[in-house]
Amino acid sequence: MSSELEDIQEVIVSSYEQLERAFLAFTDVIECRTIFESRIWLDTWYKHYWQQSWQLHCIIYSQGDTIIGFAPFYIQKEQTFPYVSSLYFIGQGEPENTEVSSEYLDIQIKPGYEKQLYPQLAQHLNNLSVDLFIAKAVLGTSHIANIFPLLNGNSSQRNYYRYVIECKEWSLQSVSKNTRSRIKRTQNQLQQFNVNIRWLAKDEIMKMWPTLAEFHQTRWLNKGDLGAFSSSEFNAFHLSLIKEHLNNVAISAIFIDNKPIAINYYLVDGSTFYFYQSGWDQINYQKLSPGLYLHYWSIEHCNAAKYDFMMGGVNNSYKSKFACDKQPMLSLSLLKNKQKLVIHKIILLLKRRFFKL
Repeated sequence: MSSELEDIQEVIVSSYEQLERAFLAFTDVIECRTIFESRIWLDTWYKHYWQQSWQLHCIIYSQGDTIIGFAPFYIQKEQTFPYVSSLYFIGQGEPENTEVSSEYLDIQIKPGYEKQLYPQLAQHLNNLSVDLFIAKAVLGTSHIANIFPLLNGNSSQRNYYRYVIECKEWSLQSVSKNTRSRIKRTQNQLQQFNVNIRWLAKDEIMKMWPTLAEFHQTRWLNKGDLGAFSSSEFNAFHLSLIKEHLNNVAISAIFIDNKPIAINYYLVDGSTFYFYQSGWDQINYQKLSPGLYLHYWSIEHCNAAKYDFMMGGVNNSYKSKFACDKQPMLSLSLLKNKQKLVIHKIILLLKRRFFKL
């Protein structure tokens, strides 16, 4: 492997169709790759969220005929004054009320090339004419987290954890005495009913979506929140994922008298079940704590190496009840043009006040 920077070629790709070779170069070589970095997820995101005014800015690094690095970015430029431009990973940046929360996104670099590519990519980003760079829900050990301190501008970060379980090493004895008592109490209560807990068959998953949405929305609407399932884009994204990539989704559920009372929805890849959304019957069975128990059952009956709760808060997250391995995560932002962003914020505030009059 050559360590000379001049041996590395940098190419900017502005067409999604031209990314095929870059995606293929990193299909198998990166052990930590997640479903969110896969073609399955990103192609679906592009299909449902991409806007014509956005501009791809994907950076591909090659040495000879071999692709050694791939930075899948794009630029959003607002169409009104002061025309703020923002850099995002493909898979993030969609409107907040419709977002699908792509986590663990990162720059892809073949092992051994980090020392060469980190400074080269940092220089490229420092020279790039954008006002804001946002990377949400990235791992603390990710390439972008390592490159971020090399970037010029006003940076900020929020700290989180990834809550993940190694299924073979986990048991009910791993959790606290209090959580264990809650799980056993729910188990005893459920035995008083005609209960069935299982993974849904593939042909049942699509049919369960409306019930999952109803359970989830009832909870969040009662809290005064719109809820994720209120977005037509969010629903279309996941229904498309279920229809076209059925092997990459799963649902576990608790049934009483053949009616679902709690539902967990997962994304699935070769090593991991990613817990993504849930809902339960709060009207009739809230006192049972069916959501807590369904997580316990699903961990116990998960046939993957990992059960991933994904990102949660550092403090007081319910996910910590399950004795997860906690891996640092970050949401990063970089203000490259503070003055323009201040003007943008003032204009937004004035618009809100004007429309309230």
